[in-house]
Amino acid sequence: MKPLRNFWKLSPPDRIILLQTYLLLTLIRLGLWLVPFERLWKLSLKLGQRPAKAVLSAKTDVQTVRQIVWAVNLSARFTPGGAKCLARALTTKVLLDQRHCPSLFKIGVAKDASGGLDAHAWIEFQGHVVMGQVSKISEYTALPPLPI
Repeated sequence: MKPLRNFWKLSPPDRIILLQTYLLLTLIRLGLWLVPFERLWKLSLKLGQRPAKAVLSAKTDVQTVRQIVWAVNLSARFTPGGAKCLARALTTKVLLDQRHCPSLFKIGVAKDASGGLDAHAWIEFQGHVVMGQVSKISEYTALPPLPI
């Protein structure tokens, strides 16, 4: 009950962005199970071209990015089964694109402790990782950018 009480304490714009984010994150997470990634990527690009229905108040790109990262991270806590880095990064990318905040979607690979491959997805904004930060991100080799 406390999360619901806290939700109603948020400002109306924060509630709207949180609901939109939760819905998008849930749909992307489901899409990762049901459709090939290439198709989901193309769909996310189309969604990113649509302007956001909830217009944020006169905020800078940095404030917008912080609000979106907050909404994605909070939504992930309440998404059934949680949300891994790929779903979070795709959701963040769509929301930033809708608000015309230029960002980079990256997927990288690194060797794990057992010698196998570990993959990770993250979002960069103005040269900084804003979604998907891990302690050893420099060990990941970024794959070539996905087609736009």
